[in-house]
Amino acid sequence: MTAATDLEALAVEASTCTRCALAEGRTQVVFGTGDPHADVVFVGEAPGAEEDSQGQLDLIEPRVVVTLGNFATKLLLGTKLGITKLRGRSYPWRNAVLVPTYHPAAVLRGGGAPMAQMRADLVRAKQAAGGAPPTDTGVPS
Repeated sequence: MTAATDLEALAVEASTCTRCALAEGRTQVVFGTGDPHADVVFVGEAPGAEEDSQGQLDLIEPRVVVTLGNFATKLLLGTKLGITKLRGRSYPWRNAVLVPTYHPAAVLRGGGAPMAQMRADLVRAKQAAGGAPPTDTGVPS
């Protein structure tokens, strides 16, 4: 089975899944879109009031994962440290490089400094996609 076929099957399964509490209040499952062979994947926040999300990172096997904001960063890195302490570096994550950055909503509210920092993080992600190694060897707890 190809990654695309696996993702299609997972999307169908997620749309009817009732194994967790999200199923009780959701109106629909919002499944990721894009290239199933992507080198770079962006991971956002937790499900909102009108949507749910489901990870499918293992099937895609990206080279770089960019986490947007505290929730995704803490979850994937398994740390309690906040985004302001973790961004600015890249970390080894599974068979990929993880680059934490601010959530776009925070950048829109924060102005010039957070925007410049996010741009620097995205440059770091581009370098990692080109084969640059992580800048940090481990995740601080």
